[in-house]
Amino acid sequence: MRFGFLLKRGKPEAREIAAELGRLLRDAGCGLVALAEDADALPGARAVTPEELGGAIDALVVLGGEIGVRREFRQGLMFAVSYGVSEARFLTSKKLSDLVTLAHAPEKRSVENAPVQLASLKTAFPILSRALTFGSRLSIEGPRYDRYENTGDAAQGKTGSSVIWDIVFSGQEPRYGVGYAFGVYNAFDWHYSVPVSNEFKQRSIAQNGRTFLASLDAHF
Repeated sequence: MRFGFLLKRGKPEAREIAAELGRLLRDAGCGLVALAEDADALPGARAVTPEELGGAIDALVVLGGEIGVRREFRQGLMFAVSYGVSEARFLTSKKLSDLVTLAHAPEKRSVENAPVQLASLKTAFPILSRALTFGSRLSIEGPRYDRYENTGDAAQGKTGSSVIWDIVFSGQEPRYGVGYAFGVYNAFDWHYSVPVSNEFKQRSIAQNGRTFLASLDAHF
């Protein structure tokens, strides 16, 4: 397991927090590594170069936005919809001129695991007051590119889009301190996968198909 810290120069409180987190992780048996200029903030950490951490630190910019609307009605009905779009790109350098012109690094391809479009539709309403409430969430996600970002790597692929519908009925009985829920995740049984990092041999890992939920909570 590998942990990384981004320490802001001139902020002693950030370095104190990092040192305390480092102590807790060491006590848990985790090994620590840090960039050479930050190693002094993590006692016991091994100083490494950016190349040892998996390559040079690239100039990367993400542009995009998200819009959402949520409305709750007096009878308990809730409705929410959101849509987001973003574009991630490797830049030629960290210069302001390359940022302004969005100059794409010629040795780079598309940024891995960064979907361009995301959307969701949520609704919830009571069926039997607190005894039974219906909840629904529809999530739509665009393709994601895999980890082969450099032009010298193997051909870069991408995963397919996904449309995931989750349905849950939940309720509670305050007199007896009982809460319950049952439903289904990925009701469409949509087969999809997500890209993974270099620690894995495969390019992507398949996600769960249709799964079912049932829970019962009791409070004494």
